[in-house]
Amino acid sequence: MQVESKAYFCTSFPMIRILYISLLMLLLGSEAYAQTYSIRGKAVDAINKSAVTGASVSIRKEKDSGNVAGILTDTGGRFVLTGLLPDKYVVKISFFGYKPLIVKVQVVQQNINLGSLKLGISTYKEITVKGHQVRAEQIGDTVQYNADAFKTNPDATAEDLVNKMPGIIVNTDGSVQAHGETVKQVLVDGKPFFGDDPTTALRNLPAEVIDKVQVYDKLSDQAAFTGFDDGNSQKTINIVTKKYRRNGQFGKIYGGYGTDGRYNAGETFNDFDNNFRLSVISLSNNVNQQNFATQDLLGVMGSSGQRGGGGRAGAGINSPTGGYGGGASNNFLVGSQNGINKTNSIGVNFSDSIGKKTYITASYFFNNTDNNTQSSLARQYFATNNIPTFYNENDQSNTNNYNHRANVRLEYTADSSNSLIFTPKISYQQATVSSSTVGTSLYAPLDTSSATNNTFNQATSGYDFNANLLWRHKFAKKGRTFSWNVGVDVNPKAASDTLHSVNQYYRAGVDTSMVHINQQASAPARNQSISTNLAYTEPIGDKSMIQVNYNPSFTQSSLNQETYVFNALTGEYTTLDSALSNEYSFTTLTNKAGLSYHYRGATANLMIGANYQVSDLEGSQTFPVSSSGQKSYLYENFLPTAIFNEKFEDKSSLRLFYLTSTNLPSITQLQNVVNNTNPLLLSTGNPELKQSYNNTFIARYGKTNTDKAHSFFLFFTANLNENYIGNSTIISNKDSTISGGYKLAKGAQLTYPVNLNNDWSTRAFATYGIPFDFINSNLNFNGGVSYNSTPGLLNYQLNYANTYALNPGVVLSSNISENLDFTLSYNSTYNIVKNTLNAQANANYFTHLADLKFNWIFWRGFTFNTEISHTLYTGLGTYDQSLLLVNGGIAKKFLKGNAGEIKLFVFDALNQNVSIARTVTAAYVDDVRTAVLQRYFMLSFTYTLRHYTAGGVVEKPAPDWQNRMNGGVPPGGPPVIPPNR
Repeated sequence: MQVESKAYFCTSFPMIRILYISLLMLLLGSEAYAQTYSIRGKAVDAINKSAVTGASVSIRKEKDSGNVAGILTDTGGRFVLTGLLPDKYVVKISFFGYKPLIVKVQVVQQNINLGSLKLGISTYKEITVKGHQVRAEQIGDTVQYNADAFKTNPDATAEDLVNKMPGIIVNTDGSVQAHGETVKQVLVDGKPFFGDDPTTALRNLPAEVIDKVQVYDKLSDQAAFTGFDDGNSQKTINIVTKKYRRNGQFGKIYGGYGTDGRYNAGETFNDFDNNFRLSVISLSNNVNQQNFATQDLLGVMGSSGQRGGGGRAGAGINSPTGGYGGGASNNFLVGSQNGINKTNSIGVNFSDSIGKKTYITASYFFNNTDNNTQSSLARQYFATNNIPTFYNENDQSNTNNYNHRANVRLEYTADSSNSLIFTPKISYQQATVSSSTVGTSLYAPLDTSSATNNTFNQATSGYDFNANLLWRHKFAKKGRTFSWNVGVDVNPKAASDTLHSVNQYYRAGVDTSMVHINQQASAPARNQSISTNLAYTEPIGDKSMIQVNYNPSFTQSSLNQETYVFNALTGEYTTLDSALSNEYSFTTLTNKAGLSYHYRGATANLMIGANYQVSDLEGSQTFPVSSSGQKSYLYENFLPTAIFNEKFEDKSSLRLFYLTSTNLPSITQLQNVVNNTNPLLLSTGNPELKQSYNNTFIARYGKTNTDKAHSFFLFFTANLNENYIGNSTIISNKDSTISGGYKLAKGAQLTYPVNLNNDWSTRAFATYGIPFDFINSNLNFNGGVSYNSTPGLLNYQLNYANTYALNPGVVLSSNISENLDFTLSYNSTYNIVKNTLNAQANANYFTHLADLKFNWIFWRGFTFNTEISHTLYTGLGTYDQSLLLVNGGIAKKFLKGNAGEIKLFVFDALNQNVSIARTVTAAYVDDVRTAVLQRYFMLSFTYTLRHYTAGGVVEKPAPDWQNRMNGGVPPGGPPVIPPNR
């Protein structure tokens, strides 16, 4: 048994350690022990007494014009202002469309309950427009955008709307970034919409129903209840719909047919009746259109597995669309694919109250994607010795994927003290992959060392079921709580494949040997885990509390790979290849216990805590039998956490995070079996791998000026991964035998994961938004800088691939009229790559994307729209490109209310569309060119449904000018954070 015991405490983060101690001293030197009080109340409509949710509540001292605190009312219109010293205060409640309500309160020596505070509805005459319309507002930890301040065309989607907002960037693959971070979830009125798929909500909700867009960090359900951030928060967008659009039916149905057999059809239908929500969406096309993010449960989507490798691939080309490349997809979500896609999908989302105590949200989604891809790859290694330094590949593949997923969220409130949340999810996927690959390894551009020509076919199926049950209990004493979360996850998978390959190996340019491979393999796998988390909180005075938590978990994984060689005598695959077969399993038992302290002041919050974690990992190789296949590791870790939040009087806020975590290797990284899918690029696992330890520092600053309609957001993160699981690549300069007896021919390569130190990454992003009054538009500036230092081994020599990137950008979006809507954007990336092993492989390259989206309703329902984008790649050698993509169409709206539209559309009018990508790792740089959809024409028809009701009567929305002035019937929606966060 091998025992490894380590206790880490910011050893490589001295500045973080200083910050950690300084914040603790600040806490002890503050007014932590002074007696403070609270003011609570409920905002209601003066006419119908309904709760006004999402209203802004600010408080200041009577003799001080600055805001002391600001929060949003919750789903019941309630708010609580805490941490108040005895004094005279002014409380102001405001919501667009209501008269502001001002209440003067004197806090003496007790908490104050203001009861129900009635807000009267403003009339048009009571509103005086001064200065600029509020575009963005910082409310606590939430940034709230006013949708009416960003005009879009009548057919715009939520995606079109948020792309105009400062700090929000929609990338070309459909992924969304808010203030420099990837958005993981989009809620609608505080509720899930088609599970955890951000793309579905943004591409299927019309912009016209949106009143507010709120961006915040959504805590886990347990953390939101306890008030202690557990480090599992997700960047989230909450879409607040307009109140008069919450009753009725809306959506659209469309269909089109074009040249080369291109077609596109689909529908979206929404039936809203306050809490009752039913949405149905469907789509079928062969023009690479997706209304969802693909949930790739099995990891086989759009990839034939030809290029091998292990561990993290490295930093990708920094996207000129404002994103940052590299990193693996989270929650199995990936963007749209390259190549030519046929897509079919259908989904249903439902939510409603069941009685007074239960609320349910459920969704089902099915999609089928048939992808055909042709690609060419050029790879250069950072080599220094006389070994092959180039690899070229041409690949043609087809992937056919069927995916089902269902999500349920059931919230039950038993009484004022007890509640349950149950969230089961299941995904099932079947996928087939077939590919044909021709690859060559070269010492020099014209000096071939080895070549392969192979065909590969694979069939994979599996499901992933996970469920969480959370019980939350409040004791009679305010702040004393107990919560218990139990989670299970079961993920079985079956895979089988067939490989036919002809491989040639050269000496001095002469073909000296040829190896034929004809094999069939199966690899059933199973992963299952169970975990629980118990948390108890206890108040200390009125401003502080502590939390004690205990989190045990157990994981069991197995992977059985069997490979059989074709027997010419029997005509079947009957001969077991022991060098390519392996049975491996491992179990992990983790126990984690911790103590945290939370101080909540009038303007500052501080949370500090630490967990002690013990993890016991046991790996077992049962075939082939080997004593070295039995491994046992014991890890002991100290995991500190610190979170600081300060709200300033100028409506700005600062948040600082220091988080630590560990990461155990996966079973595929541990299993010592060769993957010869591409005989020139072999890969295998490493049973000697250790866990990694991650340090993360995050800083966020936000400031909005509602009077001038200015907004500024800054994001910074730094990450240090100790014992990082990277890659070791061996390029053989002679024939040799590797683990399990498999032959590694001269000119072939083997990649396997290893532990390395000093994996660094830092990134900063800033955005500044202002009105551009000259043409009544919004102007948003954004910029980013990143640095990654990724270690790797190449022929046992350590190399650090240091990549630097600068990402400036600007967006000019119109706010003129719904009839004239445009967005002009420019984003660029300048990349610098420096390697410690071979300076000759250093490179600088530049990409940019300039884009214009223009929509104009110009006469009697005639509409012209176009998108023109210019993409530039320089510094990529033969892959340099300057591409001009022109899409455009002309349409005529007709029928009652312009519900019908017939449109003639052209995609890629100049026939220049192409896909180019560069990836930089610690061992090599890849350039990939992929064939994509090119020019076609299409004639389509769209029918739009708009039928909104109020009390059973069809409600006609006020004219646009009036809605922009007084907001019509005041909108609302659930808050995105608890009032006391």
